[in-house]
Amino acid sequence: MNLWVIALGGALGALCRFLISRLFQNSSGRFPFGTFIVNIAGTFVLGLITGYPTSRVWLLFLGTGFCGAFTTFSTLHWEMIQLKQKKQTHTMWIYLLSSYICGFMMATLGYLIGKTYFS
Repeated sequence: MNLWVIALGGALGALCRFLISRLFQNSSGRFPFGTFIVNIAGTFVLGLITGYPTSRVWLLFLGTGFCGAFTTFSTLHWEMIQLKQKKQTHTMWIYLLSSYICGFMMATLGYLIGKTYFS
C-alpha cells in the first residue's frame, strides 16, 4: 500500500514539476526560474507538511512522493554546470546561493506555519 501511495504522489509531483518548469522556462539561458520556483515551492510544502500533524500515509504521499518528485536537486546542479560552461559564473553563484538560502527559509517558514496554525 505504501509503495502505491508514494508512486501516485511521485507521478503527480513529476507532472507538476514539468508543467511549472515549462511555464517559467527561460529561453535566454540565464537564471533558471522554472527549477528555482519548483524547488522553493517544494521546500515550503515539505516544511508545511512536516510541521502539520498528519497521518503517515499523507506524509508518504505528499512528502516522499509528491515533494520528492516535484523538487529536483539534480537539475539544479546540472543547470549550474551549464551556466558555468556558458561563462555565466555570476548568475551561477546567485542561483546557487539563492536556491539554498531561500530553500532553507521557505522550509523553515512552512514548518513554523504548519506547527503554529495547524497543530
